[in-house]
Amino acid sequence: MIAEEYLRTSRLFRHLKRRPHGQLVELYAARLGKDERAGHGTWR
Repeated sequence: MIAEEYLRTSRLFRHLKRRPHGQLVELYAARLGKDERAGHGTWR
């Protein structure tokens, strides 16, 4: 899946997960993976 590949390698995503609202970021990423969003929309 494109979104999962991008999130696995994204430094920004790893950084955001360590922030105070990291749980929300992880939920959003799970939703992107579930909905099969394209990588272009993921990085935006």
